Amino acid sequence: MASYTIHHDGKVWPVSVARSDAELREAQALDDAELGGFKGITWEELVQIRQEGFVFLLRDETSGKLLAQSQLLLSSIKEQEVGANDACCYGTVGRGYGQILFKAQEKAARQAGKTRMWLTVRVENTRSIRARLKAGFRITAYDRDHYGPRDSDGARLIMEKDLVDEPLPFAPKEQLDRLRRGETTTLGDDQGFSSLEEYPVEVAIPVFSSSSAQEPRVDFRAHDALEQTLASGYVGVGLLLPSELGRKTGKSALFILRRRVVMPSNRCP
Repeated sequence: MASYTIHHDGKVWPVSVARSDAELREAQALDDAELGGFKGITWEELVQIRQEGFVFLLRDETSGKLLAQSQLLLSSIKEQEVGANDACCYGTVGRGYGQILFKAQEKAARQAGKTRMWLTVRVENTRSIRARLKAGFRITAYDRDHYGPRDSDGARLIMEKDLVDEPLPFAPKEQLDRLRRGETTTLGDDQGFSSLEEYPVEVAIPVFSSSSAQEPRVDFRAHDALEQTLASGYVGVGLLLPSELGRKTGKSALFILRRRVVMPSNRCP
């Protein structure tokens, strides 16, 4: 399909699919400009994704300027294995247009008969994580050496969206209310992971919020907490930003993780 019609916020957005090398070069240039020092898409990957999936382009309807781009992989390539029922979402760049391209990715995945979408993302990239949570994704796993050693910023979170049993999007206001009522256990420096022994319904993990190439900091404390909590039977369902927490200074956000419905065999409800 050459283009997709996406309805978002009361408007109709035409999203095209890159076909020519010139269009791929545009997409790569935008990706490089946005990601800077972080790992961006390579030319070889873009060419393979064009063959085995889609490179989506969102342009200004008047000037034709490329505003945002994203990729969706439907079949395995050299750099990435994709299951038969899966669609792998690569990076989306272009601030303010993420939800439009997420909808294009999902529409293409559903048309291809896929039942699950997934992606990887830096722990500190709270802006992208929050956007995916808003689109119905959940944090399901932590891979400490996905792109190399964790010390070299190689660790990634795995986020998934079930296209059959689709979850509700993250609701920040309701989550903030639960946090203020004391219904969410925060894993702070003083208590470490001891609270997990009681297997609370919901926990919060502080994380340094960094979405730009100028702040390539790795929050090792948050990595350790997320790795252990996800491995202990939790799934990431939300993320509260510093501004929502009333923090006018500082960049500490809060991951929200909830206990899975199925209890571990060695725990009692």
